[in-house]
Amino acid sequence: MNPRLRLAVQLIHSNLHRNIRLEEIAEEAGLRHSRLGELFRVELGLPPLKYHRLLRLERACELLGKTNWTVDRIRLELGYDHTRFYRDFKTHFGLTPSQYRAHRDTNAPSPPQTI
Repeated sequence: MNPRLRLAVQLIHSNLHRNIRLEEIAEEAGLRHSRLGELFRVELGLPPLKYHRLLRLERACELLGKTNWTVDRIRLELGYDHTRFYRDFKTHFGLTPSQYRAHRDTNAPSPPQTI
């Protein structure tokens, strides 16, 4: 993996608790945002902010399955506003966070995850 891309990926992984701007990622990696986007698409198959969003959603799934935290606490832990969290979650998984938790609690196979 390109060393500058690795820096960008590390920054994203360490900032799952908040929204992050593309310019911030690019600056930290020492790249123009267009070059950063190109590297992400070539090496990881998706743009940087989508990668960040998917990691946050996967972290939400992990917390839904392993904790008894409320959905609101998980949402806040990941730095999401209410509407965006529910919309992103339902768009990606086809279920609301509560439905996802109930689905997991029945020991049925989990919905497919992207990353």
